[in-house]
Amino acid sequence: MSEIIKNKVIIITGQKGEGKTTKLLRVIEVLKGCKIVIKGFSANGEWINGERSSFVLKDINSDKALLLCSNKNKLGFEQHGRFFFNPKAINYGQKLLGTKSNSKELIVIDEVGPFEIKNKIWHDSIVFQLNETNNVLLIVIRKTLVDDIVKKYGISNVTIHDIETQDERIIEEISEEFLMEDTIK
Repeated sequence: MSEIIKNKVIIITGQKGEGKTTKLLRVIEVLKGCKIVIKGFSANGEWINGERSSFVLKDINSDKALLLCSNKNKLGFEQHGRFFFNPKAINYGQKLLGTKSNSKELIVIDEVGPFEIKNKIWHDSIVFQLNETNNVLLIVIRKTLVDDIVKKYGISNVTIHDIETQDERIIEEISEEFLMEDTIK
C-alpha cells in the first residue's frame, strides 16, 4: 500500500492585530505575477476605539467584498462568539474554497481559528481541500491556535512562517511547490 501524500499547507502566523493579513496580501500580490492559479479570500479587519469591530471578506481575484462579520447584530446574521456573521459572506467564501480542478491551485484562507476547531465557518471547506484536491493551502492562523489547527486537521506537510519571516521566503516556498509539479509532468 502506498503512502498518501498530504497537501502542502503553508501557515502565516502572528499575534492578534500584528499584520498577518497585510503580510498575506503582499505575498499574494507577488504570486499573481507567477503562473499559479490562486483562489480564496482575505479578511481585513476594521478597528474602532482600538478593538476589532468587523471583518470584510474579499475575493483574492476580484474587487468583490462582503461584510463577513460585525460586533453589532444585523438582521439575518448568525452569532458566533462576540461577532455576528453574514451567511451570504460565508456562502461566498465556501464557494471560493469549494473549487476542484485537475491542476494544482493555491487556496488562500484568511483566517482559520476557534470556529473551525468547533467545526464551523470554513471547516467543511478545509476538509474538502485537504482530502479531495492536490492544492497547496496558504492559511492565516493566530499563533496561539497553530498547534490546535494542525492537530485537528492532521496536517503533516506543513511549514509555519512567523510574521517576521521575509515575504520572499514564503513566495519562494510556494513557487517551489508549483515548480515541482511542472517537473513531474
